[in-house]
Amino acid sequence: VEVLEPLAQLGKAFSNHVASHVFADEEGQEPEALRLHTLAASLCAFMAKEGFSGCGRSSSDYYRPENSLMNRVIETRTGIPITLSLVYIVVGQEVGLEL
Repeated sequence: VEVLEPLAQLGKAFSNHVASHVFADEEGQEPEALRLHTLAASLCAFMAKEGFSGCGRSSSDYYRPENSLMNRVIETRTGIPITLSLVYIVVGQEVGLEL
């Protein structure tokens, strides 16, 4: 099952999203801590806008196989925390976030 291409597309979309914003202080400089914090917050907002969210809290929702399968998580935009974390990591790496 192909998951790399959709992840790459999300990464490129996030990279374009970040490129359209300027994150700098009054002197036009971007302190590293501010840059990383801003990128992390932007990643969370971007992924929410893309429709990604956690699965339901009931055990019947949590243990559904599609919430653990990366291809289904990408398709449905819903998953358990560990699979969502992997998606966030790959997308964030596109702009230099090391999570």
